[in-house]
Amino acid sequence: QYISRQDACICSDLVEETGLAQATISQHLSEIKKIGLLKGNFQGKNLCYCIDKERWEAFSTLFESFFNRISQQCC
Repeated sequence: QYISRQDACICSDLVEETGLAQATISQHLSEIKKIGLLKGNFQGKNLCYCIDKERWEAFSTLFESFFNRISQQCC
């Protein structure tokens, strides 16, 4: 949610925001970037991340379509 409110951010911003370890944040951001939901580029020594809006919209459409097809009948 923090990243979606920013034009871009770096790992240290999220460390301050969440209180989690830098290595933890970095690993999670890297994995999210691998699946294409984030874009990232280096600004000096820091990797700056931002939301890949096109990919998020495609994912959102797919996710919504999946849940619209689920029957609401449950035990």
